[in-house]
Amino acid sequence: MNVNPELIMLGASWSAQIIGLLSVWKQERRESSDDHYEDFMVWLANHNFTELSVKIHGSEELNRELHGLLSQSLEQIDAKLDSISNALSRLAAQVDGFGGLDRAVQEEAKGLSSQAQEILKLATDTKTSFFFPVNHDRSNPYLYFMPMQKGFKFDEPLYLDEDLESLVAADLVIFSDYTGDGSPKYKVTRKGTALAEKLPSVVINDSDAG
Repeated sequence: MNVNPELIMLGASWSAQIIGLLSVWKQERRESSDDHYEDFMVWLANHNFTELSVKIHGSEELNRELHGLLSQSLEQIDAKLDSISNALSRLAAQVDGFGGLDRAVQEEAKGLSSQAQEILKLATDTKTSFFFPVNHDRSNPYLYFMPMQKGFKFDEPLYLDEDLESLVAADLVIFSDYTGDGSPKYKVTRKGTALAEKLPSVVINDSDAG
């Protein structure tokens, strides 16, 4: 069977555009509706992506695939977009002129554990004003984020203090104050935000505490 390479490139171009716009939509999303598909289509219309909207509405397969993706939670959508981004980064790292970009991010995160990077990414993604460790059960501490008033458990709770110290030492977060219970409060710095934007999104379990 003969395959038109121009059609392949056109399909790849549409896919790349949709993936890129989904990432931007996810960051700019302000709607409270659970209908992510409708939110995305409205966002496209508001940003004058008319040709792409027509393409999506005119393709049953594309509509079905997009509905399937956007019917999931934002955390699941984040994870899938990050998988694509990471795959593209690995591919780009093999191309002259792009490998340095991937190595630059790795160099910036040098010395940070994966858990420290997750803390930084979560604090940035949740737009927290400050966060602090909670140690009601010292064998299983967690971090509490404000103003969302939500706690998150991490995979290696016994090393939270160590990871927080490494983030402070790297000037990615700073100590700002103490809570009424005496726990230190931390805030993400401008440098921390810049690095977090380059890191893959994470899905962290909620704590059992209120």
